[in-house]
Amino acid sequence: MQVMKFGGSSVANAQNINKVIAIVKEALKKDKTVVVSSAISGCTDELIAIGNEALSQNENYAARIDALQVKHMNLIDELIPAEDSVNIKVECAELFNKLREICKGVYLLKELSKPSLDHIVSFGELLSTKIISAKLKSLNISHQWKDSRDVIITEEIGGKNVVITELTNAKIKEFFEQSGHKLYIMPGFIASDEKGRTTTLGRGGSDYTASLIAVGAQARLL
Repeated sequence: MQVMKFGGSSVANAQNINKVIAIVKEALKKDKTVVVSSAISGCTDELIAIGNEALSQNENYAARIDALQVKHMNLIDELIPAEDSVNIKVECAELFNKLREICKGVYLLKELSKPSLDHIVSFGELLSTKIISAKLKSLNISHQWKDSRDVIITEEIGGKNVVITELTNAKIKEFFEQSGHKLYIMPGFIASDEKGRTTTLGRGGSDYTASLIAVGAQARLL
């Protein structure tokens, strides 16, 4: 098995995502492959700004969510034929509606807790990997999208999310032993705690995600 991580600039636009697909298709000729992706370039910073605007009672946060949704929908239009894009557009719209609900709660309560901010910024990687998965599906490339929050588990120590290594390794190992696909798409950066709440691995966390998966799955190459 090999694990390949792509950063935000690698998935910044349709042209770059098509390059990622081409690289992955070549990689699949050699070995079973896990693709870990960041959010599209600039998305995480924008999500943080949206959360902070909601906290500061600036109603512009809603317009920024709308603009971010348009950006992702335009990416889908450029990347995926119209006849294949209906489901992914619905899925992305649902994710943005969840984001709006969380941000509205921040706005009304005037409180942005660390768990709330983690949840807000998690949408970037969910969106990018769902779109990559939809592109692969439109090309009839068999694969499985897997939520990293199911296998990477953290606990809070000293105000930071720290990976529970033994539990995480066991969950990753179990998943790949039981799943028979040759290609997997997984969001970087995001994890969950033992109560199932969304957490994140900090800036640059997608690299960490890829390394955790490589170790847990005993990959030959990262």
